[in-house]
Amino acid sequence: AVVADEEALHHQSPDERSQGEGKGGESVYEKFMMMMFDLVEGQLDTSKFEDECRMLLGTNSYELYTLEKVVEKLVLQVQHLTSDSSQQT
Repeated sequence: AVVADEEALHHQSPDERSQGEGKGGESVYEKFMMMMFDLVEGQLDTSKFEDECRMLLGTNSYELYTLEKVVEKLVLQVQHLTSDSSQQT
């Protein structure tokens, strides 16, 4: 069933994919944001995130992998800053 869903996504245009709804009536944007929050909170690993992005948006979702890496670095910097400031006080 997952393979059939992925093949159907690949045959859709990018506009159809971005306007479509995921399982449970969620928009693609809502699904992506849920995945991003799960990734930041550590509930989703990087490889699973990339797989889910490909299933959600097709092979052209590589921009999202880059975004994921930027968010990961941002979270690490914020953690570093908060730990530095808590040690100084």
